Amino acid sequence: KNGSKTKFVVCLILTTLGACLTTLLSLLNIVRNPNECKWGYVAYELFSRGVLCIYPLALLISWTQQVPMSKEFDLLLHSFLDIQGISDQHIDGAMDQYFEVLTHIYGETSWLKRHKVVGYMVIYSQFLQFIFYMNAHPKMAILTATVTGALNNLVHFMILFI
Repeated sequence: KNGSKTKFVVCLILTTLGACLTTLLSLLNIVRNPNECKWGYVAYELFSRGVLCIYPLALLISWTQQVPMSKEFDLLLHSFLDIQGISDQHIDGAMDQYFEVLTHIYGETSWLKRHKVVGYMVIYSQFLQFIFYMNAHPKMAILTATVTGALNNLVHFMILFI
């Protein structure tokens, strides 16, 4: 259990560092060879790598601030198990505590949904960057031309997941 948490944190840190390093290398390449680059592809590459620098770091920071679901379940369960009596005041207190924990759980599930959507968008941007890299090979450039022609439909497809 603890090993998977450590692996997750290490992977997020390595992804952030790797993306920042490659972004700096791309910027260095642009400064050294400004006449050799296609600015549309370079701008998208910098955008894609910038997103890959920022998002894992934001995910890591916000993930470390989350309360574990097992603790929230325990709080939810004990909101009724630890009731002191059966008077209206005790039951109202237990209900208040129950809805307070439930609101916190709803906030965490909303957090998970937001990160799921943003994660899909990051994956789509990386996939599109991969397709643009395939443009370097003449036979694979057909794939890039196909994606360029279908870009309008792909954008509408990505909007469905938002």
